[in-house]
Amino acid sequence: MIVTVLDDGAIAGSIELLAERVRTRRDEIASLSEELRRAEKELELLLELARLRGIGRHGDSALAGVAPSSAVRSAGRAEGGTDRARLVQAVVDVLRVKGSPMHIQDLVAGVRHAGVEIPGRGSSANLIAHIRTDDAIVRPVRGMYGLREWGLREKASSRQPGSKRATSRRRAGRGRSNSTV
Repeated sequence: MIVTVLDDGAIAGSIELLAERVRTRRDEIASLSEELRRAEKELELLLELARLRGIGRHGDSALAGVAPSSAVRSAGRAEGGTDRARLVQAVVDVLRVKGSPMHIQDLVAGVRHAGVEIPGRGSSANLIAHIRTDDAIVRPVRGMYGLREWGLREKASSRQPGSKRATSRRRAGRGRSNSTV
Protein backbone atom coordinates (compact mmCIF):
# COMPACT_ATOMS: atom_id res chain seq x y z
CA MET A 1 0.00 0.00 0.00
CA ILE A 2 1.36 3.41 -1.02
CA VAL A 3 0.72 6.34 1.29
CA THR A 4 1.20 9.85 -0.03
CA VAL A 5 1.85 12.55 2.50
CA LEU A 6 1.30 16.15 1.44
CA ASP A 7 3.12 18.81 3.35
CA ASP A 8 1.42 22.05 4.41
CA GLY A 9 3.14 24.02 1.64
CA ALA A 10 1.81 21.70 -1.09
CA ILE A 11 -1.71 21.94 0.30
CA ALA A 12 -1.54 25.74 0.54
CA GLY A 13 -0.18 25.95 -3.02
CA SER A 14 -2.96 23.73 -4.35
CA ILE A 15 -5.57 25.81 -2.57
CA GLU A 16 -4.19 29.01 -4.08
CA LEU A 17 -4.12 27.53 -7.61
CA LEU A 18 -7.64 26.20 -7.32
CA ALA A 19 -8.94 29.45 -5.80
CA GLU A 20 -7.46 31.38 -8.75
CA ARG A 21 -9.11 28.98 -11.20
CA VAL A 22 -12.47 29.47 -9.45
CA ARG A 23 -12.10 33.30 -9.61
CA THR A 24 -11.23 33.11 -13.32
CA ARG A 25 -14.25 30.92 -14.09
CA ARG A 26 -16.56 33.22 -12.11
CA ASP A 27 -15.29 36.21 -14.09
CA GLU A 28 -15.87 34.30 -17.33
CA ILE A 29 -19.40 33.38 -16.23
CA ALA A 30 -20.17 37.00 -15.31
CA SER A 31 -18.90 38.18 -18.69
CA LEU A 32 -20.88 35.51 -20.55
CA SER A 33 -24.00 36.26 -18.49
CA GLU A 34 -23.80 39.93 -19.42
CA GLU A 35 -23.27 39.03 -23.08
CA LEU A 36 -26.25 36.66 -22.90
CA ARG A 37 -28.43 39.33 -21.25
CA ARG A 38 -27.61 41.81 -24.03
CA ALA A 39 -28.26 39.23 -26.76
CA GLU A 40 -31.59 38.23 -25.20
CA LYS A 41 -32.68 41.86 -24.90
CA GLU A 42 -31.77 42.38 -28.57
CA LEU A 43 -33.69 39.22 -29.47
CA GLU A 44 -36.70 40.40 -27.49
CA LEU A 45 -36.67 43.72 -29.36
CA LEU A 46 -36.26 42.02 -32.74
CA LEU A 47 -39.13 39.63 -31.97
CA GLU A 48 -41.32 42.61 -31.12
CA LEU A 49 -40.29 44.31 -34.39
CA ALA A 50 -41.05 41.08 -36.28
CA ARG A 51 -44.45 40.91 -34.60
CA LEU A 52 -45.23 44.51 -35.53
CA ARG A 53 -44.25 43.85 -39.15
CA GLY A 54 -46.14 40.56 -39.29
CA ILE A 55 -43.03 38.42 -39.70
CA GLY A 56 -43.15 34.87 -38.36
CA ARG A 57 -46.91 34.44 -38.29
CA HIS A 58 -46.79 31.39 -40.51
CA GLY A 59 -44.14 29.33 -38.73
CA ASP A 60 -41.04 31.18 -39.96
CA SER A 61 -38.22 28.71 -39.33
CA ALA A 62 -35.82 31.49 -38.30
CA LEU A 63 -38.05 32.27 -35.31
CA ALA A 64 -39.06 28.71 -34.42
CA GLY A 65 -38.06 27.55 -30.94
CA VAL A 66 -36.76 30.94 -29.84
CA ALA A 67 -37.86 32.00 -26.37
CA PRO A 68 -36.30 34.44 -23.95
CA SER A 69 -34.41 32.76 -21.12
CA SER A 70 -33.58 33.65 -17.55
CA ALA A 71 -31.78 36.95 -18.16
CA VAL A 72 -34.78 38.38 -20.02
CA ARG A 73 -37.13 37.01 -17.38
CA SER A 74 -35.00 38.55 -14.63
CA ALA A 75 -35.12 41.90 -16.40
CA GLY A 76 -38.90 41.55 -16.60
CA ARG A 77 -39.11 40.92 -12.87
CA ALA A 78 -37.00 43.98 -12.18
CA GLU A 79 -39.44 46.07 -14.23
CA GLY A 80 -42.28 44.95 -11.96
CA GLY A 81 -45.64 43.32 -12.62
CA THR A 82 -47.67 40.57 -11.06
CA ASP A 83 -47.02 36.87 -11.37
CA ARG A 84 -50.22 36.53 -13.42
CA ALA A 85 -49.13 39.33 -15.75
CA ARG A 86 -45.73 37.66 -16.23
CA LEU A 87 -47.42 34.33 -16.93
CA VAL A 88 -49.79 35.84 -19.48
CA GLN A 89 -46.91 37.75 -21.11
CA ALA A 90 -44.91 34.52 -21.31
CA VAL A 91 -47.84 32.80 -23.06
CA VAL A 92 -48.17 35.72 -25.50
CA ASP A 93 -44.41 35.62 -26.19
CA VAL A 94 -44.45 31.86 -26.80
CA LEU A 95 -47.42 32.22 -29.16
CA ARG A 96 -45.77 35.09 -31.05
CA VAL A 97 -42.59 33.10 -31.52
CA LYS A 98 -44.60 30.12 -32.83
CA GLY A 99 -46.72 32.36 -35.06
CA SER A 100 -49.73 30.04 -35.01
CA PRO A 101 -52.17 28.59 -32.45
CA MET A 102 -50.73 26.03 -30.06
CA HIS A 103 -52.17 23.16 -28.06
CA ILE A 104 -52.36 23.85 -24.33
CA GLN A 105 -49.76 21.14 -23.55
CA ASP A 106 -47.30 22.79 -25.95
CA LEU A 107 -48.01 26.15 -24.28
CA VAL A 108 -47.32 24.65 -20.86
CA ALA A 109 -44.01 23.28 -22.16
CA GLY A 110 -43.13 26.63 -23.78
CA VAL A 111 -43.90 28.59 -20.62
CA ARG A 112 -41.82 26.17 -18.56
CA HIS A 113 -38.99 26.38 -21.09
CA ALA A 114 -39.10 30.14 -20.69
CA GLY A 115 -38.65 29.57 -16.95
CA VAL A 116 -41.97 31.04 -15.86
CA GLU A 117 -43.73 29.15 -13.11
CA ILE A 118 -47.37 28.19 -13.50
CA PRO A 119 -49.12 28.77 -10.16
CA GLY A 120 -50.86 25.92 -8.40
CA ARG A 121 -49.91 22.43 -9.50
CA GLY A 122 -48.43 23.74 -12.72
CA SER A 123 -50.91 21.83 -14.85
CA SER A 124 -52.57 22.87 -18.08
CA ALA A 125 -55.77 23.57 -16.11
CA ASN A 126 -53.88 26.08 -13.96
CA LEU A 127 -52.50 27.78 -17.06
CA ILE A 128 -55.95 27.93 -18.65
CA ALA A 129 -57.38 29.47 -15.48
CA HIS A 130 -54.84 32.29 -15.72
CA ILE A 131 -55.04 33.00 -19.45
CA ARG A 132 -58.73 32.52 -20.25
CA THR A 133 -59.74 35.99 -19.10
CA ASP A 134 -57.01 37.81 -21.01
CA ASP A 135 -58.32 39.63 -24.08
CA ALA A 136 -55.12 39.05 -26.10
CA ILE A 137 -55.47 35.25 -25.99
CA VAL A 138 -58.28 33.35 -27.71
CA ARG A 139 -59.31 29.71 -27.94
CA PRO A 140 -60.24 29.12 -31.59
CA VAL A 141 -60.90 25.40 -31.05
CA ARG A 142 -60.90 23.09 -28.08
CA GLY A 143 -57.43 22.77 -26.55
CA MET A 144 -55.81 25.31 -28.89
CA TYR A 145 -54.84 28.87 -28.02
CA GLY A 146 -53.74 31.76 -30.20
CA LEU A 147 -53.62 35.54 -30.29
CA ARG A 148 -56.58 37.76 -31.07
CA GLU A 149 -54.26 40.01 -33.13
CA TRP A 150 -54.04 37.18 -35.70
CA GLY A 151 -57.75 37.63 -36.43
CA LEU A 152 -58.77 34.45 -34.61
CA ARG A 153 -62.25 34.14 -33.14
CA GLU A 154 -63.09 32.68 -29.77
CA LYS A 155 -64.84 29.30 -29.88
CA ALA A 156 -68.18 29.28 -28.07
CA SER A 157 -67.59 27.76 -24.66
CA SER A 158 -69.91 25.32 -22.94
CA ARG A 159 -69.05 27.09 -19.70
CA GLN A 160 -70.67 30.35 -20.78
CA PRO A 161 -73.90 31.13 -18.92
CA GLY A 162 -76.98 30.36 -20.99
CA SER A 163 -75.30 27.81 -23.22
CA LYS A 164 -77.23 24.61 -23.86
CA ARG A 165 -74.76 22.39 -22.00
CA ALA A 166 -74.51 24.69 -18.95
CA THR A 167 -78.31 24.91 -18.80
CA SER A 168 -78.62 21.11 -19.05
CA ARG A 169 -76.19 20.64 -16.18
CA ARG A 170 -78.09 23.11 -14.02
CA ARG A 171 -81.40 21.37 -14.74
CA ALA A 172 -79.89 17.94 -14.12
CA GLY A 173 -78.51 19.15 -10.81
CA ARG A 174 -81.91 20.49 -9.74
CA GLY A 175 -83.58 17.21 -10.64
CA ARG A 176 -81.24 15.20 -8.46
CA SER A 177 -81.45 17.49 -5.47
CA ASN A 178 -85.27 17.58 -5.56
CA SER A 179 -85.76 13.83 -5.93
CA THR A 180 -86.18 12.27 -2.52
CA VAL A 181 -87.65 8.81 -2.15
